[in-house]
Amino acid sequence: MNVPEIAILDSNVLTQLGLKALLNRIVPQAEVRTFQTFRQLVCDCPDAFVHYFIEAQMLVEHNAFFMERRARTVVLVRGLGTLPQTSDFHVLDVTQNEEGLVRFTNNITDRFGQIPPQTEDLLNTMRLRWLARDLGFEKITL
Repeated sequence: MNVPEIAILDSNVLTQLGLKALLNRIVPQAEVRTFQTFRQLVCDCPDAFVHYFIEAQMLVEHNAFFMERRARTVVLVRGLGTLPQTSDFHVLDVTQNEEGLVRFTNNITDRFGQIPPQTEDLLNTMRLRWLARDLGFEKITL
């Protein structure tokens, strides 16, 4: 049986590590691979991935590649302002609050139906992370 592979394409190593740790907990049966550059991704059988988590700048620079794979691509944005190019993609604001998370959840449900348990776990992990930060924790291990 083939192991599903997930690609994280982000120039920020800390973002890669954090997202990889979350995805490994939520989808333990998947192999999560990280890439800092688009070139690294395309040199490594890019169509083998079931999902791509990419920083917004990668979408701007390589729109044609990800447009063909938009149903499998999640664009990671920081803050409320999103790029016009992201309108056809799943977008996750990695800095959003609970209200933004609820909007994201409603949008996904409207577009694709019921949210899988793994996605709910990811959303709850984000909530736990915010709570820990508000309580003054510097690190939390799940």
